Amino acid sequence: MSDPERYPLSQPMRLSELCAQMDASGTFVGEADPVLTSAAALDRGDETSISFCRFGGEVGRSRILASRAAVIVCSDAPAPVPGRVFIQVADPRGWFIDALHRLNPDDTEASIDATARIGNAALLGDDIHVGAHAVIEAGARIGSGCRIGAFAYISGASILEAGVTVQAHVAIGTHGLSFHKRPDGSPLFFPHMGKAIVREGAAIGTHTTIVRGILDNTEIGAGAQIGNHVNVGHNCAIGREVFISSGTVLTGSVRIGDRTRLAAGVTVTAHCSIGQDAHVGLGSVVVKDIADGKRVFGNPARPLPTMREF
Repeated sequence: MSDPERYPLSQPMRLSELCAQMDASGTFVGEADPVLTSAAALDRGDETSISFCRFGGEVGRSRILASRAAVIVCSDAPAPVPGRVFIQVADPRGWFIDALHRLNPDDTEASIDATARIGNAALLGDDIHVGAHAVIEAGARIGSGCRIGAFAYISGASILEAGVTVQAHVAIGTHGLSFHKRPDGSPLFFPHMGKAIVREGAAIGTHTTIVRGILDNTEIGAGAQIGNHVNVGHNCAIGREVFISSGTVLTGSVRIGDRTRLAAGVTVTAHCSIGQDAHVGLGSVVVKDIADGKRVFGNPARPLPTMREF
């Protein structure tokens, strides 16, 4: 194996400086104040690194003691070790991620790449980043602080509120497939007249498509996280802080309640509603409505109370 992978931090700082910037509640075992210049997995850290342990109890303590990381965030700290600090908190992974946002902040500068194409009537807020070869059509409205990746397509029927992240090769506000069959059997395309609205702080993953509404709007709620290669069909309404993993397909007029989580590869049939705080397991096919708080799995998706969180 090559040398252990440690990832340099763009804003190195002492542990004491880091703790002054964030919620430093918890139990600190050790009195060292190392300068943190890298982040690493637990088994790859060194005296410059911050890491975290996802295990508790004796298993976690043994893995922590086997690590060389200077600072380890954990739920069960071992006895003190000279020169090292263990930070015992209820949510080690969350504390570690919060720390990374301060030690390695997003440095994407506000800029519009010279190869991007922006329609003359597009409305752009302040502090916008638009990547190479992205297209924003006339009529689109892009809020302040949005980050739009390379080769993204934002149609004129799109509204992105402040702080939305759109990764590379995303298409927002496209026409979907909706056809009426005439009496003679020939297809008649139903034009899409609605908008695609992405609310504040949502994040859209690479190669995802969000189709505009037909005679309604398609809407992504504030703080929602949409993974890679997801299809959001026309007239869908996705609630606040929803999590949708990669490869999921939402057909037309699907409703998803706040904070619901869909695992990878889920398919939701047209006009189905999923309530708030529900979980839909890996690869499930949803063919009927799901109530608030239910956990379902399978094809067709059925209640599975023992399904673990993902």
